[in-house]
Amino acid sequence: MAHHRKGRILALNFRVPRVLQHRLVQNGLALYLIQATTMLFPLVTVPFLARVLGPVMFGTVALAQAAGMYVMTTVEYNFTLSGTRDVARARHLPEELSRILADVILARVMLILISAGIAAVAIYTVPVFAANRVLLMAAGYAAASQGMNAVHYFLGLERMKTLASLDIATKALATMMIFIVVRGPGDAWTVLIFNGLACNLSFIASLLIAYRDVPVRRPTIKGAVGSLISG
Repeated sequence: MAHHRKGRILALNFRVPRVLQHRLVQNGLALYLIQATTMLFPLVTVPFLARVLGPVMFGTVALAQAAGMYVMTTVEYNFTLSGTRDVARARHLPEELSRILADVILARVMLILISAGIAAVAIYTVPVFAANRVLLMAAGYAAASQGMNAVHYFLGLERMKTLASLDIATKALATMMIFIVVRGPGDAWTVLIFNGLACNLSFIASLLIAYRDVPVRRPTIKGAVGSLISG
């Protein structure tokens, strides 16, 4: 009986690594890792920023980030679903993949411009926003940068490990820079800028990787609008 139980345990030990080698499992774990680090890195900086910035400025930064979430949600649109679907359908067609990638990027740029226009009106007309203009602009930049990504491309091709590696590396760099640079309430805006720069670096690196496999193609307004409609 003991021998039989030992055999079952050994079989299970061999089966678990096999499961982890499955591409679907690896991509799922990569997605969870991205989400976990998205929450973990800011959590690491909270005690430091609360002490260095002070309660008033720390609360103002949090408010600016909350306002920026509207921009990020707008830029994200529904591309994580619709873009992923289109990429998965065209995964063996490099020209089509290039078109989808380019059109979705242009669609995101269009949404950023619309969001920036609305945000500018709010910042210059609402007194509360006008008083914290610099922070809100920095938060808008960080939010737009976070929304500008190529998740749909790598998710559709089931290559999330690559994106997770870029995301974690750039967020770790931004966290390190926050600890090095931020020294007082006057540096509050740099927290948001570093977060935005981390997203920019990850996005640029992901594009360089993507365009090693597909040809560079100029996006079209018609294609971008089509991406928005299909989303």
